[in-house]
Amino acid sequence: MEFESIKTVLLAITVLIILYIIFFKGELSSQKLKFMISSLSVTLILILIIILKLHHFLRLQLSIPNTLTYFLTAIIFFLHFLFFRREIIKTNFIILILSIGFIFCAVLLDLLTDGKIITLPESDLIEEIFRIAGTSLWMFYYLNYSIKLRDL
Repeated sequence: MEFESIKTVLLAITVLIILYIIFFKGELSSQKLKFMISSLSVTLILILIIILKLHHFLRLQLSIPNTLTYFLTAIIFFLHFLFFRREIIKTNFIILILSIGFIFCAVLLDLLTDGKIITLPESDLIEEIFRIAGTSLWMFYYLNYSIKLRDL
């Protein structure tokens, strides 16, 4: 789809922002460094799911259902947010919540339409819009976090 490059660019910029924070922002506390390394890992998982469509590969090649792939991914996200909740709460976390909300809507729509539970015309377009909104806000969160680090 023509929107694929938008998501790719947004997530690539996010990775670059996180790498910039890790390597060039100066002295980070141990907790902030751990948060950024975990954020990098979670962003790379987003790339695997959103850009490389790991869930489709696992379903087609290994017969692993999308629900299992998404569930395991959700556990990783949950643990990231649980372990770093204090760091996240200090930031503009509403952006992150909105990002996850849009990504969740895309996943939910994907599961419902792939499972033929609901049929929506243009469901792929709607999914892409949700993913673009989610990845845009994901990138904006880390850009905002980078700026906040400069102000501290």
